[in-house]
Amino acid sequence: MAKRIAKEYHLTITKLHTHIGSGADPEIWNKVASMVLDIVRKLPDVTTVSLGGGFKVARIPEEKEANMHEIGLHVKALFEEFAEETGRKLHLEIEPGTFLVANA
Repeated sequence: MAKRIAKEYHLTITKLHTHIGSGADPEIWNKVASMVLDIVRKLPDVTTVSLGGGFKVARIPEEKEANMHEIGLHVKALFEEFAEETGRKLHLEIEPGTFLVANA
């Protein structure tokens, strides 16, 4: 539907934003990033991808906090594979959510 609307109004889709909710599981981030890149393959003008939702903060001992390094390794590899496959080097934005200030 977005492609149809863009075509109808002569718009160029250059940025794709997703919001997955705060998460700590690197596999979920990997899955979502992979799904987003599948969409981007169909949108040749996209240059920026925003993975929104924030990173899980452990507010109580029973909660698991997001491991930024581990998540980053997964997502980075997917973006590098995408660039090699398509010749398109995307700009990645993230939305840290409360991760930066939750424990302040």
